[in-house]
Amino acid sequence: MASPDPTLTELKVRRRTRLNNALALRMRRPTTTRARTGSPRGADLTAPERGGLPLIIAGSITPTIAAALLLLPGTVTTHTNAIMVKLGAHSRVETVAISLGKNILGTP
Repeated sequence: MASPDPTLTELKVRRRTRLNNALALRMRRPTTTRARTGSPRGADLTAPERGGLPLIIAGSITPTIAAALLLLPGTVTTHTNAIMVKLGAHSRVETVAISLGKNILGTP
């Protein structure tokens, strides 16, 4: 049986080392969201995000929100994801719960 090519083995070791280093960097990087940085949840929502939030709370789906706000569905998805990140939510349901619980929109 022939021994493996030393250059091929060396390349595999280098690649594995690079992958391990990249993984180590990711593990050291903090995974905090804006909601945990000290600013009050929802305080940094933009005007378009605040405009879409009542529709999300009402249970509207992305195409309905897009039609109501005259936006593309992709834009609505982007705003929805930004709202979720800023509130520290992982789903629309959690977004609604946090929004209502923290009175983000300032309604009584």
